[in-house]
Amino acid sequence: EQSSACAIERDGMSFVVRTPEGAVRAKDVVFAGGAYTRGVSPQIEQAILPIATYVIATEPLGARLAEAIDASHAVYDTRFAFDYYRPLQDTRILWGGRISVFNRDPAAIARLLRRDLLRVYPQLKDVQIDHAWGGMMSYARHKMPQIGRTADGLWHAVAF
Repeated sequence: EQSSACAIERDGMSFVVRTPEGAVRAKDVVFAGGAYTRGVSPQIEQAILPIATYVIATEPLGARLAEAIDASHAVYDTRFAFDYYRPLQDTRILWGGRISVFNRDPAAIARLLRRDLLRVYPQLKDVQIDHAWGGMMSYARHKMPQIGRTADGLWHAVAF
C-alpha cells in the first residue's frame, strides 16, 4: 500500500514486484494499471495508449438545470470521442469529452468543452464554467478492454 510498482518480473514459480521501497514476492499478480502506469509491464503496456480526456463543471444552474437536462442520470453519445455528462445534486452539469494526446490547460479545456456543451444545449449560452481539468486514461489500441493472462502467468485488466 502507498508504494508504486516500478517493475514486475517472473522469478521461478512466483513474481517479484519492485517498488521504490523494496520488493514484494507473490504467487499471483494482477496488473490493473492505467495510462499512468508506464514501464512496469512493457508487454501489457504496448496494448495501451495514454490518451488525455477532459471534464468541466458548470456553475450551479438552479431551476435552469431542468430546462436543459430533465433527468437525474448520466448521458453519453456513441461518437469516437464521445460526450458524457450528468446533472449533479448542486444543479451543476458535469460534462466530459474529447480525447487527445495533449494535456491542455484548464482555460483551453473550459473553452473547448463549453463549446461542446452549447452545441447540445444552446439554451445555456450564458453558463459559466467553474471548474475544468484533464487527465490521462488508458485507451486500448483496438478499442477493447484487455482482460487475461500473459504466457508467463501475469494477470491483467486494463484499458477500460
